[in-house]
Amino acid sequence: MAARRQSIVGVSTCWKGAATPESADAKPRLNDAGSQRAESSWFVGSEGGRLKEWMKNSVWRTTIEIGFIVFLFYSNLLMGEFERSSKGMQMGLAWAVRDIFTKSNFLIALVAALIGYVVFEFLRTNFQSK
Repeated sequence: MAARRQSIVGVSTCWKGAATPESADAKPRLNDAGSQRAESSWFVGSEGGRLKEWMKNSVWRTTIEIGFIVFLFYSNLLMGEFERSSKGMQMGLAWAVRDIFTKSNFLIALVAALIGYVVFEFLRTNFQSK
């Protein structure tokens, strides 16, 4: 895979995130926020805003995907209380909900969600159309 390079106000970046000044005379200047920062800084001007926005979106996407996997896990457990054991029908919905929300089930759900997220990210990045 070829390393993609972008120019950010006098800074070259690559996929690894390493920033190198394009010129030896990187001088401090005023950025969009009005503060003085060297041009060799990674968060320069509006590009820093784009990086923060990308990171914020990544965190939200990760949280939503893991939350959805946990939701599917618990909905599967709840259906199992009513279908397989039939105790949910006898004892009621409140009992079934109390029965599935335990510390061990939550730990299993989180571990399974993290593994599922990593697998789907791997598949998404490796089999993405180019």
